[in-house]
Amino acid sequence: MLKLISKLVGSKSVRDLKKLQPYVESVNAFEAALTGMSNDQLRERTASFKASIAEATAETKASKDALYAQIANTPDYDAREPLYEQIEELDAQELELIEDVLRTIHPEAFGVMRETARRFNAGDVRATATALDHELAKKHAHITIEGDAVIYANSWKLTSDACVTADNKVDTKYQCCKGVE
Repeated sequence: MLKLISKLVGSKSVRDLKKLQPYVESVNAFEAALTGMSNDQLRERTASFKASIAEATAETKASKDALYAQIANTPDYDAREPLYEQIEELDAQELELIEDVLRTIHPEAFGVMRETARRFNAGDVRATATALDHELAKKHAHITIEGDAVIYANSWKLTSDACVTADNKVDTKYQCCKGVE
């Protein structure tokens, strides 16, 4: 009986796949362009995603900052309450704006992450070093700075001397970490 119903309606997994297929196709549409980008260009795309969110929310953030300044200069608690209510409304508007931007960039952002993961899985990743890279290199042995370049190793040793690769495989025989300290 269940097989008959399943044939008529389709299984849950088949229905889910049909629902997700347009999204998968929209992500795959970016694959060719992303594959041709350098590591630095992929980083720039991520920065542009952040900038899109900042641009979309700039006006509401400025309004909230003005309200916070007004609250700081208002000694009467009862007079501050409507200002806090306005901030709550602006918070809700800001979340809607962020959600709209995320809906727009989500397929490409997912594609950027997928391409970055492919590159890490293929080997060490080299890019132009940023201030954040310099800071991270001080804390993590698998990140090194050479001149103006940063190199992210795709394998590193744990404190237990086991080795981890970028695809999260743990090698307790230390074969993946030859030369990595």
